[in-house]
Amino acid sequence: GMDARRRQHLEVLQEFCAEQPSDKRPRLQGDYSGENLGGAALGSEGDAAGSSSRDGALRGWSEEMVRTLHGCPSVEEATRRCARVLADFEVDVRQAAHREADSSEGGQETVQSLQHTKKVLMRAVNHLAQRCRQAEACAADVDSLKEELEKSKEAQRRVQHHNDLLQCHLKLHLDSCG
Repeated sequence: GMDARRRQHLEVLQEFCAEQPSDKRPRLQGDYSGENLGGAALGSEGDAAGSSSRDGALRGWSEEMVRTLHGCPSVEEATRRCARVLADFEVDVRQAAHREADSSEGGQETVQSLQHTKKVLMRAVNHLAQRCRQAEACAADVDSLKEELEKSKEAQRRVQHHNDLLQCHLKLHLDSCG
């Protein structure tokens, strides 16, 4: 239905655009070729962000080359202008490569820092676990010591009771003898 007619119109428009000189072609989403007209008109999503930024950069450099070559009086002048644009492109590529290398080195430093932090934290966790085991062992010792203390107090009370009885017997005996 509607999509089929739209596609047919887009195909006709793309063919028309391909026949036109590059400066006469309609520019939709930064594209002179008309190849992305279908995606732009249909509102479809582009490629992944990295791919679209790469395409944008390529388009920018292509447009720079076309602008630089426009109106060249001779092949020698065109060659010199191309060399200048390519030298600028090389500088841009080198800078991008340096930025990427710097970011990957920063990532490695971050990984090393995180590994060190993990090592320190694991050491601390192990130390705390050992202290917990020792505290539990001490708690078990405390319970057994409390039990022994109660037994000792009970034995002391019995001994005291026996002493009191013996003192009473001794007093009675001394009172009766004397």
